Amino acid sequence: MPFQIEVTIADNVQKALAEIGRTEDVKFSPDNRCIAIAGFLKNQILIIDIQIDESATTKRIILSDSITITSTSLKFPHGLCFINNQTLSVANRGGEVIILALPDRNKKQTSYELSAIQALGIDPAHQIKTPGSLIVIPIGLDLYDMLVCNNYTNKVTRHILDGQAKYRTLRNEILLNQGLDVPDGVAADEEYKWIAISNHNTHNVLIFKNDPSLNLQSKPEGTLKNVKYPHGICFTKDSNFILAADAGGPYVHIYAKNGTDWKGDFDPIVSIRTMDDHIYLKGNYNPQEGGPKGLDITNNMNVFVTTCDQQTIAFFDLEKILDEYKIEEDKSRLQQAADNSQKELIKKLGLSREVLIRELFDTDTKMRMHMADMEASHSKEIQWIHNTHSWKITAPLRRISSFLRNAKIIN
Repeated sequence: MPFQIEVTIADNVQKALAEIGRTEDVKFSPDNRCIAIAGFLKNQILIIDIQIDESATTKRIILSDSITITSTSLKFPHGLCFINNQTLSVANRGGEVIILALPDRNKKQTSYELSAIQALGIDPAHQIKTPGSLIVIPIGLDLYDMLVCNNYTNKVTRHILDGQAKYRTLRNEILLNQGLDVPDGVAADEEYKWIAISNHNTHNVLIFKNDPSLNLQSKPEGTLKNVKYPHGICFTKDSNFILAADAGGPYVHIYAKNGTDWKGDFDPIVSIRTMDDHIYLKGNYNPQEGGPKGLDITNNMNVFVTTCDQQTIAFFDLEKILDEYKIEEDKSRLQQAADNSQKELIKKLGLSREVLIRELFDTDTKMRMHMADMEASHSKEIQWIHNTHSWKITAPLRRISSFLRNAKIIN
C-alpha cells in the first residue's frame, strides 16, 4: 500500500497479535504511547506499547511490548475509548459499558485479570443495551460526557460521569435516534461542535450539530456518502477532515469540511486502500466484512491505524496523504475560482476592457483573501466548552457535586 508505514514488531507482540482473533475497535492512548485493540470473540483487550519515529522524509513504527487484559465483565468487547492514559472505557456488545483502571506497567506480567471499576447498563436508568461503540469527552472539573452507540436499539445515549466518584453516572438520557439504523461508530470533533455517527444499514455517516438545541427530534445536518458499511470513524484534531473505515471495502475514506461546517452531503475527497485483494477477499465472506473496522488517529494527525480480523494492525501516513490532498485541493479551488470568474465576466461583455481587467483583479484578490481566512479559521476558539450542550446541561450537576464533596457526602 503506497501510504503504509513500516512496522517493527517484537516477537511477544507478534504472538499476541496472532492470538487476539477477530478484532473490532482500536484506539491510541492520549499520550500516543500505547494502543488498545478489542478482541471481540476472545473477550480480551490487547494493550501494545508503541513508538513512532518520524523524520522529515520517513516514519517508522515500533511495537515493543504488550499485555493482555481479561475480565469477567468483557462480553464481546466492540468499542474502546481511553478516558486518560490509565483508564479505558469498553463497550461490550453482549454486556455493559465498563470502565477499567489499567495496571501498573512496571511489573513483568504479560496478562492481567481486571475487575471493572464501573459498569453502565446494569441499571435500567442507563438505557444501555447492545452497546457497540463510545466516546468520552472531558467537560471540566473531572466530569466527562460519554456517548454510547447502542447498536441494535438504534439510539445514542448520553451519560455524565463523575471522575472523582469512580466515574459514577450523574445523568443519563437518550440523545439521538433520528435516522439511526445500527449506529456502529461515534466520533466528535476537537471543539465538540459536531457528532458523527456511522450508520451501518443506511451506508452513510450522519453528522449532528452539538449545541443546546440537540434532542431526540434533531435530524442530521450532514451526511458522508459513498461508504458501504461505515465502522470506525474519526475527526482529525483540526476538525477539517473525517476518516471513515469501510468494513465492506478495503478502504478508509477521507472527507473534507465544507468551509466552516459539516452541513450538507459529502463525498470522499480520497479513498485510501488499506489492504490488498488477498487479505480483503479472505475476510469478505459477506458484503459487510473484509475491510477495516477499527480506526484511530494520533494527536498530531500524522498517523492513522486500522484493525480487522484478517489484518490485525496496520499504520498509514496521514500527514503525507493530507499534504498530497491539499495540493490537489488548492488546484481545484483555483480552477473553480477561475471558472466562476469567467462566468461572471461573460455577463459583463458589454463593459469596457478596463472594467473587465479590474473585475479580474478583484476576483483574484477576493479569492486569496478567502483562502487566507480559511487558514485563520483553523485556530482553536477560546473557552469553547462553555458553549457546548454538555457544559450547559451539567451546570446544576457541577454545583451539586461540588457541594456534596465539600460536605464529604461523596468521595
